Amino acid sequence: TAIEIWVLFTHRPIGRSGPRILAYDIGTLVVALLVGAIVGRWIHSGAAQDPEKWALHLYLAIMAGGMGFNIMVAVAGILRNLVFFPRQHAAPAQGAG
Repeated sequence: TAIEIWVLFTHRPIGRSGPRILAYDIGTLVVALLVGAIVGRWIHSGAAQDPEKWALHLYLAIMAGGMGFNIMVAVAGILRNLVFFPRQHAAPAQGAG
C-alpha cells in the first residue's frame, strides 16, 4: 500500500504537474479511504449475526477494506494518467519536414 501511494504521487503523466493533479491525488486517497472503511465495516457487521466467529469477520474486514483501498487507488491512478490528465506530446521540431 505504501508503494502504491508513493507511485501515485511520483509517477505523473509526462508534461503534467501542478495543483490540479495534486488535488486529484489527494481526492483519490480520501475516496479510497472511505471505500475501504465502508467495505470493511460492511463485512465486519456480519459479526453481529455470528458472534462466535468475530475474529474471522474482523480479519476479513481488514483484508477486504485494504483491498478496496488498493483497487480504488490503482483504478484512479490509471484513469488519471489515461483519461483525465493524458500525456502532453512535445511540439515538432522547427526544421522537421
